[in-house]
Amino acid sequence: MISGIIKPELKFLQPETGYRINIDTVILYGFVLPIAEGNVLEIGSACGALTIMISKKPDTVFAAGVEINKELYELSLKNQELNESKDKTAFINADINDYKKIFKPQSFDMVVVNPPFYVSGTGRLSKNETMAVAHHDQTLGLEDIIKASLYLLKPKGHLAMLFLTQRIGDVFLQLRGFKPGILRFVHRKQTKPSDVFLLLAKKTGGKPLKVLPPLIVHDNNNYYTEEMKQLLGLIQ
Repeated sequence: MISGIIKPELKFLQPETGYRINIDTVILYGFVLPIAEGNVLEIGSACGALTIMISKKPDTVFAAGVEINKELYELSLKNQELNESKDKTAFINADINDYKKIFKPQSFDMVVVNPPFYVSGTGRLSKNETMAVAHHDQTLGLEDIIKASLYLLKPKGHLAMLFLTQRIGDVFLQLRGFKPGILRFVHRKQTKPSDVFLLLAKKTGGKPLKVLPPLIVHDNNNYYTEEMKQLLGLIQ
């Protein structure tokens, strides 16, 4: 099925059930777009949409995606063909915990990740296996992401993530070797608490943490806010 939120010249196949390209993909893309350059790796690249979108930025030399789910990986290869991006992208069907077998150290300028939200054994476990893996850290925990990113990133490289706000303490506790640089909370409505946040952290030091104004997705009438319209305009 082709996604309806992506600009017409980019077409993405995605599963009929389970993982879907959603508004979080757009939010994370808008967050990393001004910063992404050089070689970029997406951990948990699913059907490849975000990796391919990042590869289209002129400053991006190359974008790679690692995905453990074979069905999603195979879709990413089809999406690579659909969007004529073979020259600037690569997809690997592997467990990122095997990062030392897959990549050389300091291979990337940026790592992008929208990792599993919940600690395994907590929250409601989806009956769909793909969604269960996507939402619970059954195969990939925060500590695993940080370790892999430290190995894969060049000095002064960036780790960018979108994650569950209720686990922000876990994230900052695990960020050994990184200096948090930019933090932004996302609210589905202005009157609702933040459910996810965006974080940019720099390997081996950086400037003091900057907390940006919150990103509000919908106004009180349930329409997209002006900022969200601008973000959607980046991909439509």
